[in-house]
Order: sequence, then C-alpha cells, then structure tokens
Amino acid sequence: MKIVDTYFRLRSGKGKSGWLMLPVLLLMVVGVYSLVHATGGIKYVYSHSMYIPVMLAGLCYGWSGGILIAVIAGIALGPLMPIEVVTGEPQKAANWLFRTGFFLFVGVLSGIASNAALAQVRKLQWMTRHDPATGLPNLTALLDALGAGDANPSGFARRALAVMSIRNAPELRTVFGVAVVEENMTQLAGRALGSLPPGARVFRVSSEQLAVLFEDPEGASADTLARVGAAFQLPFLYREVPLHLDVLVGYVVLADAGVAPQDYLRRAQSATFHAFETGSEIAHYQVQLHDRTRDSLAILSGLRIALERRELLLHYQPKVCLRTGTVRGVEALMRWNHRERGLIGPAVFIERAEQSTLIHALTAFALETALGQALQWQAQGIDLPVAVNISSRNLAHPDFARRILDTLARCGAAPRLLELEVTESSLMLDVARTTAELQLLARQGVRVAIDDFGTGYSSLAYVQRLPVSHLKIDRSFVSDLMSSPDSQHIVETVVSLARKIGLQTIAEGVEDAATYERLQSLGCDMAQGFYLARPMPADALPAWLEAFDSKISRIPA
Repeated sequence: MKIVDTYFRLRSGKGKSGWLMLPVLLLMVVGVYSLVHATGGIKYVYSHSMYIPVMLAGLCYGWSGGILIAVIAGIALGPLMPIEVVTGEPQKAANWLFRTGFFLFVGVLSGIASNAALAQVRKLQWMTRHDPATGLPNLTALLDALGAGDANPSGFARRALAVMSIRNAPELRTVFGVAVVEENMTQLAGRALGSLPPGARVFRVSSEQLAVLFEDPEGASADTLARVGAAFQLPFLYREVPLHLDVLVGYVVLADAGVAPQDYLRRAQSATFHAFETGSEIAHYQVQLHDRTRDSLAILSGLRIALERRELLLHYQPKVCLRTGTVRGVEALMRWNHRERGLIGPAVFIERAEQSTLIHALTAFALETALGQALQWQAQGIDLPVAVNISSRNLAHPDFARRILDTLARCGAAPRLLELEVTESSLMLDVARTTAELQLLARQGVRVAIDDFGTGYSSLAYVQRLPVSHLKIDRSFVSDLMSSPDSQHIVETVVSLARKIGLQTIAEGVEDAATYERLQSLGCDMAQGFYLARPMPADALPAWLEAFDSKISRIPA
C-alpha cells in the first residue's frame, strides 16, 4: 500500500517525492552521458543505458515526462557526444535523430502504460470505497468516516448515525428483478440527503441498507429523521412504475469517542431490527436493545443444541367439558429443561424461534413427541386427543399438510388423536392455500382449532370457509369476564355464533370458580386453565385424571 501511495504522489506531483524525482532523472541522464563519454563514445554499447531514465520518466510522469527526458537524452547522446572520444569525430544528424526517435518511442510507450496502470489502480481504489451499482461510498468508507472522529472527540457529540433498511426488498426483487433495489437505493439516498442538514453523507453498507452520517448539534436526531421518514412515504419509481418502499430507520448518537466505528454501526443496525420487531418506522438505540438481540441469538443457538441434547420436553394441560366435567383432550406445551436456568416456559423462546426457520424443527419435535405420548396413554386406557400449536411459518411451508400426514403415518397414530391450533393471523396470510392444506388434513380426520380467537380478524365469516372445529376464546377476554361487561358480551357473542355454524368453543385462561361458572351459564363448551389444572409432565396425567374424576362432583355443573 505504501508503494501505491508513493506512486500516486509521483504522478500527482504532490509531496516531496513528486518534485524530487525530476532531478534524480536528470542526474541519471548526466550519469549515462558521463559513462558513455568515459568509455570512449557513442560507438560502444553503454549508450543503451539511457533507456533506463527514459522509461522511468514515462512511468513517473506519463507520456509527457517520457517525451521530455527522451529529448534531453537524445541531445545528450547526440550532438553533445562524439562517435569516438579519442578522435572527436561528430555523429551524423541522421544517426542521433534516429536514436532520439527510439527514446521518444520508449518514453511515450512507458508513459501510456503508466497512465493505463494508474487508471486501473484508481478504479480499484475507488471500488474499495464505493458501491459499484449505485456509486455511493461503501462500508469501508463509512468506518473510515466514523474513525475520523477519534481525532476530534468533541465532534462525536454533534453527529448521529442512522441505518435505513428496505424491509420489502426481497418482495421487490421477486417481482421486478435485482435492478429494482439498486435503482431505488439511489433514489433513497437522494431523498435522505434532501431532508438532512448540509454536510450529511450517505453510504451503502449492505444490499438492502443505507447508512447516513449527519451533524446533530442540537440533539434533534428524532425530528430530523422524522422528516426523512416522511420523504420516504412518497412513491418511488422504477421504469415509470410507482413503488412503495417499506423503510425502517434505526439511529444512534455518536456521543463517545471511545466507541469503535464497528460498534456504532452495530448499534444503529440493532435499532433498525428493533423497529422491525415493534412495527415502528424509526427507533433509537438503547443498551437494552443490544442485550435483547444478543439474548435472542443466544436462545436460538441454545435451542438448536437443546434439540440435539434432548433438553426439550412437553407438558400437557387438560381441556374439560363444561357440561359434563369430563376431560376432552390436552394441549401440548413446550418446555426447555435448560442446564443452567432450569425449566424455561415457551414465552421465553417460542416467539424468537417463530422468527427463524428453527420453528420447523421445534414443531416436528412437538408433533412426534405428542403423538407418541398419546399412543402411550392409549395403551394405558387413556384415549385423549393432543393439541399442538402450529406457527405461521409452519403453515407457509409448501409441504405442510404432507409433513403432518407423514408424521402420523410414521408414528402409527390415528388422525383423530391430533388437533392443530393455529392463530387467526397465520390463517389469513394466504387464505386460499391455507384452506386447501387444512381441508386435506380435515378429510383425513385431523381437527383444527383457531387459537387466540378475537385478537386478530375476529370474523366468523371467514371461519365458515375454513375446516375448523373449535374456536379458542383468547385468555384476555376470559380473564376479564367477571369485571368487564365488554368482555362478557364478546364471549357471549362468540359462543352463540359459533354454535349456530356448528363449531365448539374453548375458553383458555380459566383461573377461578366464578369464571368457570359464568362460562357454563354462557354455554361455552370447554374450559382450560389453572383452576382446572396447570400444565403437567406426561407421567403425571394418569394420576391427575384419577384424582379429577373424584373432584368432578365438587366442580359446579
């Protein structure tokens, strides 16, 4: 790199090496002249040494420098140099002019070669600091710009770094091709610069992310970025087609000169991820965001290891018929028997797993384990279907139904032993395909329940088109049943309408006798909650069932 820098200084004429090289070349010409003269004159071979300073001149100063030294060299070894020093016989003009022509040819040729090499080096240097597709400075340039603040720590308090990510970039590429993102990245950069204070710089740090470094003298980053966000709401154009870019912004204020440039970028990207998680457009970096992201990655990594080590297990919570008091089934709920943290509930890791492809492995484990357990209970005389929760990622898999049926066949379990619990929102992602998949399962005898009903679309109109048999009323309505008239009206309405279209209702989150009795009076079909039983290990269920049979008489009928 030092050689390249020196070469640039020579060619640009900047620095000491730029002007010192010319006297060196002239001294080399004088040196060759002296050598030729001292060895007897031009008739001897030492005159060819003059090509060295001529070539160096072309390399150092281009073809113009090569011409200058070639002319000087031609004169030095021409009229100023005899054929033979002893006799003093002068050269013929044609001879030394011919030689000078060769010097000129070599000087121009080396200069052209030097110019071509210089252009290529400049191109390579430009590419190391710029994105070829958009021409914007790249990640390397950003880190250098952030690192430049180390020389002036006070400058950090006046700057902010924002990362802008195009969330729907994969969708745009699928429809319009790769070029659409490159084109809109350029438009995005232009709008950002148009809305930011003078002196702001835009960098492309990844295929779908821009970073913006701007002055923040008054600590008004949020207001500044809000103006940028408003500019992003206007349509972007690609081949005269208006497009919407779903842009998420995360930012961090550069207030500490001791933080490495990479860490500032990581913080801004962490804030962008937080904006994605929370559904907001702009998010400010906070320390807890980094901790949360780090914990999320640690959990996902640990889950994969937990699957290999068989640290995951299922607990089962009974569902009781409100009319007869009999147990009608159980729901399988995953637990993680962590080696250091003990038993961890699903609220800690399931949500994170659902945001990754790891959810497929967890669901496969849950299905096989639950069906295997249902068969073991059957052998003990306990015939209960098991409900397994299915995520939106599972439903989106093109072979969802086939995988379920393959698992049933592999375990040797009857389809009636399995119930799938899916949320309203996951059902609505692709209604046509989801309906076809669930209908295939329903025809084979697998039952489907809509989980958390009432928190999503809450429309019984679409439920009629789906092959579902149960609606699970969300615990938020059940827990407020005794204190909120609105919750009571919602539960009553859902129960009534579900019965009219031939569906059964399950109330989850039943915590006390009063709620149990009220659900009975409203005509709800089944209940599930701590009042009846907490989730329990599989081997504890037979004893609980035996004890529950004797308790039925004490539960209001």
